[in-house]
Amino acid sequence: MQLSDHRIKNESPESKSGAFFTPNISPPTFSGTISLNHCCFSLSAYHDSLFKEHNVYFPAELDRAFLKRKAEFFAGRYCAKHSLLALDGTIADVHIGPQRCPIWPAHVVGSISHSGNQAIAVTALKENFRGLGIDIQYEVDAKTYTAIKNQILFGNEHEVIFSGSELDIRVLFTIAFSAKESFFKAAFAEVGWYFDFSAVSIKSIDQEGKIIHMCINETLSKKLVVGTEFQAEFRHAHDNKIVTLVRLH
Repeated sequence: MQLSDHRIKNESPESKSGAFFTPNISPPTFSGTISLNHCCFSLSAYHDSLFKEHNVYFPAELDRAFLKRKAEFFAGRYCAKHSLLALDGTIADVHIGPQRCPIWPAHVVGSISHSGNQAIAVTALKENFRGLGIDIQYEVDAKTYTAIKNQILFGNEHEVIFSGSELDIRVLFTIAFSAKESFFKAAFAEVGWYFDFSAVSIKSIDQEGKIIHMCINETLSKKLVVGTEFQAEFRHAHDNKIVTLVRLH
């Protein structure tokens, strides 16, 4: 479907996809010229023949992978395939790149994420965005928060994120963590190397508008330089999940 009317496509697979997919789960929604596809699935219902049944690319390196890895890969690529189809009718396999990043058609930017029994993919035309990043996460538990908080947040980010908020600390931390993950995915194709969470800072979180204001702390590319400000968006999803999206213009 061509997005000439500038409306988003937010889709989930229907029940005809069989027992692997959980029907009637509303996907998170974002506005704009993007195509998003989301699914919930049952790990116990996974079987290798799903790849053939749904015409999804099965890489040789998955042959010896654990069942969980196969199910997550299938669900993510299924979402990617249907996101592309809804975007502009593109029919394409999304292969694995040399740095394990998805290889999108030349005219498209996109991102894939999965967490637990959910997967999500988003695509857009390259003429509209330089990069897209999407991430889905469980709300972190208290033990995980304590273990990793100082690896994710730096300087005054703790104070910025947590002061004056009615949301649980763990929810806010998950939003911040996920937003940084989404930025990494959106920027990686342009940057070309792995950078730390300290490369970007959370400046504020607009809980009503579901917007995260962020700033780049170190020059990552010719366009992603120190002081560059950008936004991430967040949504609450099914089963206590947080979804964040970064669009680089």
